[in-house]
Amino acid sequence: MTRSRSLRVVAATLALALTAPALAESPVAELPAGWVLQKLAATDGEILRPEHWSYQEEPTPSGVMWTLAEDRKPDGTYLTGMRIQLASFSAEQRASKTPAQLADELYAKFRSDAERVVDTCGPELRGDFTNRCIEVVQRIPNLSAEDPFHIAYGLWWSETLFVVSIFGTPEREWPERAPTHQAMANFRLIGPNFGKNSSAPSQGGAADATAGSTDANDAEADPLP
Repeated sequence: MTRSRSLRVVAATLALALTAPALAESPVAELPAGWVLQKLAATDGEILRPEHWSYQEEPTPSGVMWTLAEDRKPDGTYLTGMRIQLASFSAEQRASKTPAQLADELYAKFRSDAERVVDTCGPELRGDFTNRCIEVVQRIPNLSAEDPFHIAYGLWWSETLFVVSIFGTPEREWPERAPTHQAMANFRLIGPNFGKNSSAPSQGGAADATAGSTDANDAEADPLP
């Protein structure tokens, strides 16, 4: 199956799972200088992206993943960036593990892997989704044996859908990067035209890069089923 066809199948599957708009608030009223409004093509979503950052959208076995990075290398690794992953749970999958149970498992893992917990939020009901977050300082040996990373994890889940967002950067750079995280965290995942357009999603952004790597913003390359 080609990549574009795979993304169309993913979009069709997610459309069946959604019963109402989710995380659908507009991410920005006025576009700030040095930023672009990046389309999340598979779900008609939007996210603010620094104009010099790369962007890639790709299917996963259970949904779709978006990666936005400042310094992504040819091998797919990067030090500063954000990843969003959306997964749909079938009835069979929910019989063995629900999205809420996955949220609990990942939250516990993110907390146990942390060298220091900076902040937490939730669980809190936000529209169709429950939201929980945790911000940590942790070490990622394959990227840096000495310097820790500052990572903000966001978890959202409903009865059939699960979303995880991961923004990370070296800890020493966090004071400078925190405003970037704040701007990008206010993304719109599901747009009003989701499921209405069957054309293949387009790849946009400053550059394309090989995906599926382990990086500063991903405790596991694909944490979802």
